[in-house]
Amino acid sequence: MKALFFTKALLLLFILALLTVIGHLLLPENAFLGSIAQKHDRLDTIPSPRIIFVGGSNLAFGLDSPALEQATGLPVVNLGIIVRLGLRFNLSEVQGSLRRGDVVVIMPEYRNFYRNHMEGTETLAEMAVLYPQSLAWLSSRAQYANLASGFLKVFKRKTSSWLLSFLRPMDKYQKAHARIYRRDAFNRQGDVITHLRYGRSKVLGSRFYLKGVPYNPEAARVINRFGGAARKVGATALLAYPIISSTVYEKNRPWLDALDRTLRSTLTIPILNTPASETFPEDNHFFDTIYHLGRRGRTRRTSDLIRRLAPHLPDRQ
Repeated sequence: MKALFFTKALLLLFILALLTVIGHLLLPENAFLGSIAQKHDRLDTIPSPRIIFVGGSNLAFGLDSPALEQATGLPVVNLGIIVRLGLRFNLSEVQGSLRRGDVVVIMPEYRNFYRNHMEGTETLAEMAVLYPQSLAWLSSRAQYANLASGFLKVFKRKTSSWLLSFLRPMDKYQKAHARIYRRDAFNRQGDVITHLRYGRSKVLGSRFYLKGVPYNPEAARVINRFGGAARKVGATALLAYPIISSTVYEKNRPWLDALDRTLRSTLTIPILNTPASETFPEDNHFFDTIYHLGRRGRTRRTSDLIRRLAPHLPDRQ
């Protein structure tokens, strides 16, 4: 019986190792997710106090960190990459790096507060291939389940894409996407800048409708635990809602306003804004989704953040 178990365990390890090796061959060296390496290099090397932004791609495409640094006198680390890693992962990846005086702005996309989305997706497996250190930031059963199923899903998807690349050349959209979504798309603070020379896409993705979608109270509990850990080391944690298009907000107003009331009654960290205050018109503020801001949107959003952050920043005198 023990021999059978040992054989199965070795087989599983061999399969995972094989998938990892193949993954390295199939995942592009300049993969967008690979930006986590340079983001954490910055997180680990710049001195405190710092302003650290935690969340998904709304941050990657929505901040002008050099302007924030100039206005606040503090170095900025923008850890935002993609929503599919999940809120639990986002908080775990930064918690061990907090120091006295740091200000952490948690800005998750709204989906993290509903169903089980805070636990991430198969993207956790893709991240593990590109950045094995990320495995240390997994803690829940749901995350490990996403990791396990994700290896096969990522392998299947990337193999199909790799084979199709030989049979069919990239179209205009795919070429534009490849020019923007890449590891070297970021400035040294962690902001995507490759999209700034482009206008708004004809169609904005990531629209959502929250009617009937169950709220997940675990998201608030995870934020509160993170806030407590930050206080223990002398850091400050804040929650901020992301910018979305005014059209999507109006469609979801009852549920987003209810979310805000719930979080204000349960969170133990300050909330900087409201869902109603964080909307822009769709005309020329966005890039390709209702979370991703273009040049005009990120400039306006950064100015708003500078004003809202001011009362919470450490005294530099």
